[in-house]
Amino acid sequence: MATSAPLTTEAPAGDTFYTPPVPLPGGSPGDPIRARPLDNAAAAVAGGENWLVLHRSEGADGSPVATSGVIALPDRTAHPVPAGGYPVISWAHGTVGVANRCAPSRDRGDTGASPMNA
Repeated sequence: MATSAPLTTEAPAGDTFYTPPVPLPGGSPGDPIRARPLDNAAAAVAGGENWLVLHRSEGADGSPVATSGVIALPDRTAHPVPAGGYPVISWAHGTVGVANRCAPSRDRGDTGASPMNA
């Protein structure tokens, strides 16, 4: 996400967040569709700011799809943003199941993603 603007909090609450708009907005893989502060302690990274994001990706056939993820930022008071921004570290989880509840961003502490998030 190549923007320095703060992420918006104007996104659907609850699991409605994960339902992508039809059609998907234009863009490239990785472009955000929507984001909101993460309100799920089981999926959050401690010691910073966590955002839930729905972003564009590609299916196996190259068609556009929406996928979810978490953006974790350091505590900006303790770790001010350096010139040029924070370095980006991307982590992709292994397969933890095919049900929607298995996505690490949906972890409530009792799913296949729980050990990975821990």
